[in-house]
Amino acid sequence: MRGEEASGGRSGASYERVDKTMRADSPKDKPSARQGFACGREKNGPKDKPSARQGFACGREKNGPVPPGAGRSVSETGSGIHRRLAAPVYFAVLAALLFGLQSGCCSCRQHVKQTTEAKTRWVTGPYGKLRVEDGGGLGGVPVVFVHGLGGGLEVWRAQLAHLRPNRRAIALDLHGMGESAQATDGTYTIPSFANDIRAVADSLGLGRFILVGHSLGGLVVADYAGRYPDKVAGLLLDDPAGDLSGLPKAQADQWLKGFAPENYEAFREKWFGEMLSTAKPDVRQAVMGQIHRTPRQVMAASAAGLFAFDPKPSLRAYKGPALTVITAQNNEPYSLQNVTPGLKSQIVPGTSHWIMMDDPEAFNAVMDQFMATIQ
Repeated sequence: MRGEEASGGRSGASYERVDKTMRADSPKDKPSARQGFACGREKNGPKDKPSARQGFACGREKNGPVPPGAGRSVSETGSGIHRRLAAPVYFAVLAALLFGLQSGCCSCRQHVKQTTEAKTRWVTGPYGKLRVEDGGGLGGVPVVFVHGLGGGLEVWRAQLAHLRPNRRAIALDLHGMGESAQATDGTYTIPSFANDIRAVADSLGLGRFILVGHSLGGLVVADYAGRYPDKVAGLLLDDPAGDLSGLPKAQADQWLKGFAPENYEAFREKWFGEMLSTAKPDVRQAVMGQIHRTPRQVMAASAAGLFAFDPKPSLRAYKGPALTVITAQNNEPYSLQNVTPGLKSQIVPGTSHWIMMDDPEAFNAVMDQFMATIQ
């Protein structure tokens, strides 16, 4: 970053069961790629609205076609055979069909609601309870978002809302931050935060998934990807912290003194204030509110863990798709794109360190482009 924090494709089991139920309801009316996942959604459409053409696709032929010859009388006249449905059976079938359309659509809508509605879950992590928000559609590879130093899952609101109509999207609070519990043993290293991801992925039954990490969270997702490369379908870094492990010890110690009790309040306002100098007012307010709610000892220990972590081995171990999205200022010798051969970078101009909050449209466009390449 700048001296900030210097600073396989399966969904969970419950999602698979819902999807199988929906397919079993309409064996001969399988939705097309344009329809997305039932109820007439247009996958990848700009506003995800059902089209007039799709109409009652979600409930069509719920009860199956009428068996050949059922309730029919046959008479031959001339050269053709005329079939007509016996009146009592005709009205019975018509009533059943109309009821099936109505109940089928309601059932389909219920399934979609269940899979798109975000839910807060509490996962038992290795250091205490973790707050996790899980929700979204059935299409595509799931995505897990990880915030930065002193942050929380709320920093990803624009991205979660953007993805969830068509894709499962999950965000968590790292231990000691947001609403997650503080570590009972005081551990706040980069690998310990990566253990939070492992606990969440295991608890939710995730197979392969895409990881997105901001700032300190960029190093956290890189560490997880290096340790479990087969689980990570793609790695997207949002203005990540750099490799600070190689800085001179005197320089690191001087910077870490800012987290001492007697220095912390002034240091916090100055350091984060500088990083937020180009932020939108509402972004600045939201970020500073999160920072103020994070205990000083958590911030200090996490910052020390940041300086102690060398991300290069993790990034070398992960061979999958990876991209770092950065501000123009994140171009130091220790920036990840400068210490990791082959790591592609893309600059988003005109934002603060919180790119995804200051310019969500630009960040989401880059994110969409990156994820479109991942199967």
